[in-house]
Amino acid sequence: MLKPFVRGAGTVVEGAGMGLAIVSQIMSAHNGSVALSDATGGGLVVSLTFPAG
Repeated sequence: MLKPFVRGAGTVVEGAGMGLAIVSQIMSAHNGSVALSDATGGGLVVSLTFPAG
């Protein structure tokens, strides 16, 4: 889901699927990281980790 135009399975909303790909590229440019996990009860949790400094 961090690649352009990739969407989660069963997604029915409109959009290009670019949002998380852009976030991933920005985080990488700043030496940060993105982690995806399942939310309790359904959905997605997106965690951003920034370098100290």
